[in-house]
Amino acid sequence: MADRVDEYLNEYRSEHRVSTIWGSRERIVVGLTGGPEGRTLIRRAARLAEKGAGGEVLAVYISRSDGLTSASPKELAVQRTLVEDLGGTFHHVVGVDVPVALLDFARGVNATQIVLGVSRRRSWQYVLGPGIGATVARESGPDLDVHLITHDEAGKGRLPLARRRTPTSTCRSATT
Repeated sequence: MADRVDEYLNEYRSEHRVSTIWGSRERIVVGLTGGPEGRTLIRRAARLAEKGAGGEVLAVYISRSDGLTSASPKELAVQRTLVEDLGGTFHHVVGVDVPVALLDFARGVNATQIVLGVSRRRSWQYVLGPGIGATVARESGPDLDVHLITHDEAGKGRLPLARRRTPTSTCRSATT
């Protein structure tokens, strides 16, 4: 029944160009970074979904379009398996701006909640600007609840960006 109501609701929203979220049931988006905190976030989202009858968990990893990432493919595979074992779905989205891509995804699937981990950034790194969690919370608007979840990696620092290995060119000077 809930699935049919959801289908009709999505059709109506599409036909009438309604962009705000209309929640027919809890739909929880979990923002993953590929870091070790992802398992904690997935389990927390699953507990939130259990509280709402017919709740759904959608885990999403947003990779930056510039190709720079600190995500561990092995850890993402483990997290994908975990979310699927708990009855949820895993999604991979490419975006220029991670907070914007995350919010676009959440609104596109008619999510009611977003679960994110508290930043791994060290305190001095906030000089560079707000983190993804703070930006998502600020930009979410009144139709999306944002949960910032504490975890063991909070405040320990971000993992270094993956380095691209490119052949080093050798400069030689010609003598005449």
